[in-house]
Amino acid sequence: ELGHVHYGHFSKLLIISIISPLILVNLGLVYLAFDLGSSWVDTQKLFFLLIEGFLAFGPPLLLIPWLTRRWESKADLYAASLVGVDSITSALRKLVECNIVYANIPKRLEFLISHPILKTRLDLISGMDDS
Repeated sequence: ELGHVHYGHFSKLLIISIISPLILVNLGLVYLAFDLGSSWVDTQKLFFLLIEGFLAFGPPLLLIPWLTRRWESKADLYAASLVGVDSITSALRKLVECNIVYANIPKRLEFLISHPILKTRLDLISGMDDS
């Protein structure tokens, strides 16, 4: 967790989390300001709301897991530089043993998770020994 603090990951995630609702509010204000819905039938209004929701929440829902996986890798490398590769490797394996972190996720679902899979994390950290 020190790596996340060191790199400012929490504040970056907070900013991203604040932007999404602001986009939604701004799109809603455009809808109201131009009285877009006055002549629309219900299906057009529903379509607009779906598009609005996708624009506000779609990118963050895809972006946040990708970013957090990258940040997690940076934090792992930072932690390994502080306490050593063996200690971090042992800690990650312990998290798997305690079912806190999953060892394997199907490749097709990997884009949904916030942390890299264990093998990826261990490969990255063990690469520090080679350099």
